[in-house]
Amino acid sequence: MSLKPLVIVCGIILLGGAARAQTNSNDLFERVELLAANGATQLALRLLDSSQPPVEETENWLRAEQARFSIFRKQGDWEMLTRRLDKVPAELPLIHQHRLFTHAVELLLQSGRGTESREYLRDLVWRGSGDSVQISYWRRLLIRSYLLQDKLVDAQIAMGRYQKEYAPTDQNWSYLYGLTLLKSGSFDQAAAQFSLGQSARARVLRLLSRLRAGIDGAKNVLDQAKSLYNKASSNKDEKDLIVLQRILSVQVEAARDTGDNVLEVKTLEKLFSQPLQPDVELPVEHEAADLWRAYQTLGAELGNQNNLLVGDDEAWLEQAEKIKTKNGIGSRSIYALLAMGSKSPQKKDEFHGLLYDTLKKSDLEYVAISLYTDMGSFASVDDIPHSVRHRVVRYAVQQRDIKLAASMAQDLTSTYAGQSPEEWMLNRANLAIYSGDLEGGERLLRELIGQAESFEPDMANRIVQVLFDLQSVDRYETAYELFQMMQERVVSEEQKREMYFWIGDSLRGMGQYAQAAESYIRSATYGDQDFDIWGQTARYHAAEALTQEGMLEDARKMYEGLLKVTTDPNRVMSLQRKMQDLWLLENNVVGGES
Repeated sequence: MSLKPLVIVCGIILLGGAARAQTNSNDLFERVELLAANGATQLALRLLDSSQPPVEETENWLRAEQARFSIFRKQGDWEMLTRRLDKVPAELPLIHQHRLFTHAVELLLQSGRGTESREYLRDLVWRGSGDSVQISYWRRLLIRSYLLQDKLVDAQIAMGRYQKEYAPTDQNWSYLYGLTLLKSGSFDQAAAQFSLGQSARARVLRLLSRLRAGIDGAKNVLDQAKSLYNKASSNKDEKDLIVLQRILSVQVEAARDTGDNVLEVKTLEKLFSQPLQPDVELPVEHEAADLWRAYQTLGAELGNQNNLLVGDDEAWLEQAEKIKTKNGIGSRSIYALLAMGSKSPQKKDEFHGLLYDTLKKSDLEYVAISLYTDMGSFASVDDIPHSVRHRVVRYAVQQRDIKLAASMAQDLTSTYAGQSPEEWMLNRANLAIYSGDLEGGERLLRELIGQAESFEPDMANRIVQVLFDLQSVDRYETAYELFQMMQERVVSEEQKREMYFWIGDSLRGMGQYAQAAESYIRSATYGDQDFDIWGQTARYHAAEALTQEGMLEDARKMYEGLLKVTTDPNRVMSLQRKMQDLWLLENNVVGGES
């Protein structure tokens, strides 16, 4: 009951801070950055809206717009970004308009949105209002936009024209030209272009080009890639995750060329041990399905070495357990082979669980998440074994990835690790609500409550917490219905009393103030307790509901009754203030005039 006033107080504090930020731009941008970095992007945008510097303060105005664009990118809200660009003030000098549009184009390209970026780039290039340096830069961005979508013919034509006009020799151009050649399959020429660059990204793509051109053998490439990886990962503060990801991809390709199944599995596990970075220039060509195939190849190889017969699951399982300590990769490969090949649904479920658990024990749980969220290996979520889906749900909840948890829990009726069917249904309902599937969550709650004769206090409390979530998203009618059902089923007298209060809250949210007041009063007087702390709180809410209904005399009597039993000075002042407000309402006093 104290949460809502607290939220209001916090809101007042934040809005007050926003007003002060108008005189301190650095403070504004620091606060916006802090909020956005911690996931409060909507609050950050509201702060920018309330404290936007005037366009006359050009640098601060541009900085605010750039901060806003970065938030739109983080949200993936490209429609809002383009709407904002359409509203750039005409009085903003052209040079600053160029800065703003260029920044927006860079964000679009960083997110792989080539088509949208070209709409603005063509206008910038052909408008003719930029200087030679700007036009040159925009034309390079235009080439990047083609490469993002593998429009290689367009990219090559644009590069030919650019090279003819500017004769560029800088490292950035060599990298861009090399990327075009690599994507076009001209690997030897690409290697020559990348050799002109000194960046880590250029070096790794040179290595890939030389591997594909056959200039360097796969074993030589593996040695160079290992050295590159160690160097690239040594500085944790400046570590480029995309570079590390690209090196691992090169190692997978080279390991495959050498036929080294163990190294291929080991490298794929490393690649998929964390979320893949969005590499828009050169997306990772490997999928989790490749790891499944590599596991099965290595597993079959180990089985052949030990003369294991296909179909003798117990013998294969015994071998996996035998080598688990000394050869974890081999053990996991056998589990994967059994999991994907067993004819017994029960055994298949068991083997998948063993694979997941051994990955988790080896600090590779995200590899398991990658394997079981790869829809190239499973046609749908329904095809993923139930035991694994429960494990993924548990992981996702811990990581607060509600979308993943809800997708894995959907229509999953079995229980796991001692859960009762009721507990699992409640968890599914909770996940559905948090993921935005309100109807699905409500359906599960109706089923859960409706099929029970009674609820013990602990389970009742857990259900009530989920019903509060419904109230938080304004589903008051459903909450009212479900609280009524709960009121009939809770066995604790204290909880019966509480249900009347939550029913009152739901009715009040529905705008049925008179009925809400009655429910609050029933909560206050339940069990002949009346003026204890709970009862006083319920009566206070009843008075507020009566005021909203226009029953001012009834509300006054409620407040007077509370004043007679209240000894806390702060509460007395609050009640007296409420009485004064009632007098003003009764006498139609508005703005100090009657």
